[in-house]
Amino acid sequence: MILVEGESNIRSLVVDGVEQNITPQPQLALFKQITLQPGSNLIVVTATDEQGASQSKRIEVLYQPPTALSEIELFRLNGYQMELGLFQDDNPGLDLNSPHYQGVTPDAQQADQQTLLRVASLWKLWVFEGEIGLRGRHYQGNQQDLSTDELYLASEYAAELGGGAAWLLGFGYYDHNEGALDIAIRQRYLTGFRFLSLDAIGQKRITLLGAYVDKWDFASEWRTDGQDIGMIWDTKSISEDRQYEQNTVFTLGTRTQGLYSGDYNFFGADFAWAQNLTNRLKVQVGYRFEVRAFQDNAATQRGAFGVMHNDLPQELSVNAWWGFAQGWRLKPLAAYVNGNSNKIPYERRFYGVSVEKDFNP
Repeated sequence: MILVEGESNIRSLVVDGVEQNITPQPQLALFKQITLQPGSNLIVVTATDEQGASQSKRIEVLYQPPTALSEIELFRLNGYQMELGLFQDDNPGLDLNSPHYQGVTPDAQQADQQTLLRVASLWKLWVFEGEIGLRGRHYQGNQQDLSTDELYLASEYAAELGGGAAWLLGFGYYDHNEGALDIAIRQRYLTGFRFLSLDAIGQKRITLLGAYVDKWDFASEWRTDGQDIGMIWDTKSISEDRQYEQNTVFTLGTRTQGLYSGDYNFFGADFAWAQNLTNRLKVQVGYRFEVRAFQDNAATQRGAFGVMHNDLPQELSVNAWWGFAQGWRLKPLAAYVNGNSNKIPYERRFYGVSVEKDFNP
């Protein structure tokens, strides 16, 4: 799509030497299919208004034809990442991403200080791209000292359909342990469609419409297996100069946590606004919430007047990425969670900093 805007009506538009059939107007959008050759392609657009003023823009497009099946690399290692962080958490047992609902632990019994170590490799296997890594956390406090680790694998395949559309297939595997105990294995399956477009002001927009299933296999015998089934709408807008990003995510589904009182329907929304302050510093502000309506059973109706259990956890966060050297990033983070609930309300404050390093193969 070609966008042209002038102070007076655009009367002439030439693309690669070919006059286009247009209706004179001060602002117009032209959809034109251009045949690209392998390698670099130079596209020249010239617009002329009613006053005779003319302006040209040269656009270079690099085109790589689809690789024949026989030429596809079986495996390629794209790089490694390592991250080390130190955080303070005044309520670590209650997390918006927690796989199961927990009550409030007395503050004196909580491990407030958290150390993070993550090692990961980025790879491509045939037509799939993804990441495999190990994420370890050590919690230390007055009365608790606990280590957790999670081995994870995430991969995605995108089949281009033309016109900026693609079909996505995703898979994730997460093995969570605490100390020497197996806790749970989570598998994620996602499928959907991704659309690329330009909006009226030239921003690039990426939209995902999909559905996913998370299956939880809990090691404990007193918990049945759980699952999340949901739909997702995820859209990201990127400014033409790539200095500003806005991301909005909506989810809707049902969650089974392997507990008698832990099944609920949910609707979630996640908003994030990011701005590049310099070519090395990026700041992001985020807000998210999730409405949880627990299912009708005796356990969820215990309490004053038998009120149904409903939760509305909300999170406000501010984080940044500072590239202080080649391949190095400093990532400060601060977040506040308000767990509105008619059963067990809580608050959580989380802040700290981590350092991330990229290693190229």
